[in-house]
Amino acid sequence: MRKLLASAALITVFFSATSTGRAQTVTVRATSALSDQAVQYLAGVSKPKELTIPAGVKPETFMRAFCGGGLSNTYQEEFYKLNGASFERAPVNRPRNVIVPGCVQWARDAKVPLRPNDTIDTVIQREIGTDSEAVLKPCGPNDKDLRCNKTIRQLVRILNPDLNLDDPKDAKQVVLPVVSKFTTIQLNEAAPSPETVVNELERLTATTAAAQPNVQAQSAAPGVEDIELIKPLNFETGFVDKSDCSAADPNAAWPINDGAISAALARNRLALETAGATVKPARIAVLDTGVDLPSAEIPVQLLERNLLEVPNNNVDDDRNGFIDDVYGIDARGLGKIAPAASYEAAEHGWYVADLATGGAKTRQLTGLAQHLRLKVVNLVLADQNKFEIREGAILRGLQYASSYADIVNLSVGSPNSMDNVVTAARGYPKLLLVIAAGNRGKDLNIKPLYPAFFGGQLGRLQDQAITVAAHGPDGRRANFSNFSPEYVDIAAPGCAIDQTSRQGATVRNFGTSIAAPFVSFTAALIRSLGVENPNAIKNRLIASSRYVPKLDGLVAAAGILDPAKAVSVYEDVVEKSEKGAAWLIGRWKRPNFVNLCSDRDELEANRIRKITVLPQDPSRLRVLYENDDHRVRPFFCSPAGTGIVIDQATGGTATVPWSELFDFVPGMRLT
Repeated sequence: MRKLLASAALITVFFSATSTGRAQTVTVRATSALSDQAVQYLAGVSKPKELTIPAGVKPETFMRAFCGGGLSNTYQEEFYKLNGASFERAPVNRPRNVIVPGCVQWARDAKVPLRPNDTIDTVIQREIGTDSEAVLKPCGPNDKDLRCNKTIRQLVRILNPDLNLDDPKDAKQVVLPVVSKFTTIQLNEAAPSPETVVNELERLTATTAAAQPNVQAQSAAPGVEDIELIKPLNFETGFVDKSDCSAADPNAAWPINDGAISAALARNRLALETAGATVKPARIAVLDTGVDLPSAEIPVQLLERNLLEVPNNNVDDDRNGFIDDVYGIDARGLGKIAPAASYEAAEHGWYVADLATGGAKTRQLTGLAQHLRLKVVNLVLADQNKFEIREGAILRGLQYASSYADIVNLSVGSPNSMDNVVTAARGYPKLLLVIAAGNRGKDLNIKPLYPAFFGGQLGRLQDQAITVAAHGPDGRRANFSNFSPEYVDIAAPGCAIDQTSRQGATVRNFGTSIAAPFVSFTAALIRSLGVENPNAIKNRLIASSRYVPKLDGLVAAAGILDPAKAVSVYEDVVEKSEKGAAWLIGRWKRPNFVNLCSDRDELEANRIRKITVLPQDPSRLRVLYENDDHRVRPFFCSPAGTGIVIDQATGGTATVPWSELFDFVPGMRLT
């Protein structure tokens, strides 16, 4: 056995050979991604496995299941090289036989169970293969990775802020910065001896570690020039396809139904007060191009003002590390949040902040100030007529938001994995990130965009991030919107959204950066009503979304945002199938276990998040169910019984047969 602690990975390599010398193997364990050169070398000397990709599964999804954290862009290139230039990279409706090169398996920021009598030292030794005081990632002075020069124990403390590291006996699990697995790889007939392979892996790891200290599972950390603002299409000069984004029916409640939101908020405020609780304003931090605040458009009651800071005196009055941060900060950590006038996208931050606070009409709702506050982070660094967004500005914005916000709205994108953003967000587990999916009409599985790729059901921030696509008035995905059933959570209005510029002109905006703040606004309302866990807020948004069959395979739960239903947190809401039928609101008459489906076992009633009768097949139900991993996933079944029985809030009991039901969303129970 050999062991190497380098700045990129801890490599533990075993080798063995049979008596014939032909079936030779190496067994490799790594605490982070191998270098691109090592991945290429290992793929070249390994004996490929013959496997089958199931019908409808993307090759990248299949590779991720096979490799775990070892999947990288380089590995994908080796896979496609082995399977030929004609190999179809999109999913197909038939199984496919493929050949898969060897890869090393590991996982980042992984949850592992604690065994009886475990200490932090023993679980680190078992799951990582080193002691807790080992430095995971030695770095130079210019490296800004938040893992730099920290021991594994220090990183465990960051990832588990509520865990007593000295005595974890009452905890059931712990999040480790990495979990490494022993992976045995059979060498091909042309490969050199196992000893030579071992030496070459050590050489490639040692020689590339210092040169590429940021190598991670997906790719190197992005350069400054790789991070761009996701701008509305009317700001863009490239890809523009608005053919399915016609204006909404002027008689429709588009983009959101203000009256229904107001009524739902009033009912749920009353429910809280009756239970002896109160509404607490949720704070939204818009990380964007900046906004000139205060302003006449956004009432001062909706601004989260730092009363300990004296504006414009160039002094950190409250000693929080930020100067003049009355309403927010800029990329340098100062309170200069107004955008640069000469920046072509200067008003983008305003349009996002406008919608994150509900839009001009919604801001007139009575009592809205009880529910939300706005903070601003200007991400754009301006140097005369040169403007750029750096990763450090995003990290600084997240740090600021961790103290002054609950919801972060982010509309930036990079083709490279922004690993530092993941590490930073993990350190602030109470933050919910709402991220624009991007405006290139691409499948994120095939062409990832970060940080959008961190959301969804499989993203590395799946418990903390919600990625938002854009839809039009008919509920269909906008042609320009990125999509993915694994990495996009929900769609929101992003077509023909009329807004007013700071100069008073009416502007019609299109884009996922316009869709995302609708979700941020709704998420803040949910949080203000007492739902504080980011994953619980995300699940509520998904469960209350309106099912659109044409979004199946494009968005995780095929749903579009329904703010009024989302904020009906403490109500069971029945929506009949007749167009325009009023909701029935009350309490579902249910036992602890319910026989909902004729072709399934009984279900736990408190895990049912949504029931929809399929409009194309009224004899089938679509059920959103929260599993043990706290993920909300759909399944289909044939209904049992007659329908939903509800004690109405207005009095009396109503039975809604399946033939009349369109949608049912159970609420949470106040105690």
